[in-house]
Amino acid sequence: MKRTILALWTLLLVLGHGQPTATAFKDGDRVALIGDSITHGGAWHAYLYDYYLTRAPKSRIVFYNCGISGDSAAGALSRFDWDVAPKKPNRATIMLGMNDVGRTYYGVENPGADLLARRTNQYLSWRENMAKLTARLVDLKVEVTLITPSPYDQTATIKEKNLYGVNDILATCGETAKDMARAQRFGLVDFNGPFTALNLEVQKTNAEATLVGRDRVHPGDLGHFILAYLFLKSQGRTATVAAVEIDAKGKKASLQENCSVTDLAFPSGGVSYTYLAASLPFPVTGAYASADTLVRWTEDLNRETVKVTGLEDGEYALMMDDTALGTFTAAQLSRGLNLATNLASPAQLQAQAVHKTNWDRGNQERILRGLGQVEMGMRRAGVEPSDGEAALRYCRSNLDRYQEQPHLPNAAYYRSVYSNYILSKPGQAAVAQRVEDLLPVLYQVNQPRARRMVIRRP
Repeated sequence: MKRTILALWTLLLVLGHGQPTATAFKDGDRVALIGDSITHGGAWHAYLYDYYLTRAPKSRIVFYNCGISGDSAAGALSRFDWDVAPKKPNRATIMLGMNDVGRTYYGVENPGADLLARRTNQYLSWRENMAKLTARLVDLKVEVTLITPSPYDQTATIKEKNLYGVNDILATCGETAKDMARAQRFGLVDFNGPFTALNLEVQKTNAEATLVGRDRVHPGDLGHFILAYLFLKSQGRTATVAAVEIDAKGKKASLQENCSVTDLAFPSGGVSYTYLAASLPFPVTGAYASADTLVRWTEDLNRETVKVTGLEDGEYALMMDDTALGTFTAAQLSRGLNLATNLASPAQLQAQAVHKTNWDRGNQERILRGLGQVEMGMRRAGVEPSDGEAALRYCRSNLDRYQEQPHLPNAAYYRSVYSNYILSKPGQAAVAQRVEDLLPVLYQVNQPRARRMVIRRP
């Protein structure tokens, strides 16, 4: 099954050749990630940040979550001046469409002319507002990357009502985004096409499986890993963390890629050296292992290799900073080992500490996004968020409505939204400060350290 999926994946990458792609982020970039709930609460961009924090530790790149749950292109345009522009981005990604297309207009057999017209109007509104939104960014000299909408799962055999046709219109939005990218020379990342194809492949052996989510909309951690993979591949990101090759017979380091090797010695038929990589491996956390069975995450994005030739036959213990990484044969060492995913590696443990700090920052930022979500609704209702008493009345009124009418769509979710606003708003300044305070911490914990490597007989 894995071989079939990876073969499909290779084909998809080949078929995607020639489409617009995205440029890699670089030192000094301030990236606004504009989107809906899949950005607001999702992890795909956190994994992007993990990659850049570990792969380019000397580059100072800041990601800003500018997603709002339930939002649309029109909504992003309405909040642009108070939510996006103040971040002063020079780069921006936009993934919108899931809430623009009018999902409730689908899943209907034999739709009438009125319903078909509503569907068309929703799409045309999305297209118009996307053009306006990108124009606002261009006016600010922001480099734009469009992302085709992540898919709606209209093929899984699951309990959630199937609004069949939603992913078809999302695919149309994706094609429009590609046309806009070509015409405007924007970057382009295709989430919809490859993710949909991969989801269909998984469902060939299990009709109830979904990489998209049990609600057909929101991917779980595995799905977000796949989205991050697609984004990084579109940017042309590569696998090499560092690579070392040691010739034990010639007593020399024959390769030092993205690293330095010093104090090289060959005691008792083994090898020892001090190793300083310029990068850290990508952290192996969450659904990484599951994602690696579906896409070539390790092979394409996460390789820290050591290769030692010329050792006598037999087994050798590999140590990093006195930590055992495993016992390997001379033949295995001669072929090369990938240390990036070795969970005992001190470098991998350091990468996981980077991930934890990044995740802590992201969780604090999500609190701010929840406040922004409610205040966006306030503005639409003519309530000024800075008027504390009016804002509190607004929240309590909505909270009462959802408590009194639990049958309303997503009532439990909205009760939590308004409750969280009432609880979190007084501490907003402290949360915002925490988000800023964690930035320099990220660029302390992600700095590679010199490691003592020893390869010896057990």
